[in-house]
Amino acid sequence: MGNTLFYVTGGAWASQNRADLLPGVGQFNEWKNASGWTAGGGAEFLVNPHWTVKTEALWVDLNSVSYAGGISPSGGIFAAGHMDVNFFVFRGGVNYKF
Repeated sequence: MGNTLFYVTGGAWASQNRADLLPGVGQFNEWKNASGWTAGGGAEFLVNPHWTVKTEALWVDLNSVSYAGGISPSGGIFAAGHMDVNFFVFRGGVNYKF
């Protein structure tokens, strides 16, 4: 469409997530790997024959991540459970074409 390219994109996404308990309650943190999908779209605008600028928005869904929890100083179990990991990514860029 003239000097503008509109597009949709999607694919796989992987990350490593960490859950931390606030200090004073007990010492606990746990790392978990998560995988899921991403989908979104964007636009790239031709500024001149060599330069473009772009903007993009992505939705990321990493499903649910479960955490085992830990033992508090008093012997109780805390922070066990799961959380849904979903978020938006907004990004922009400038490209130089040779």
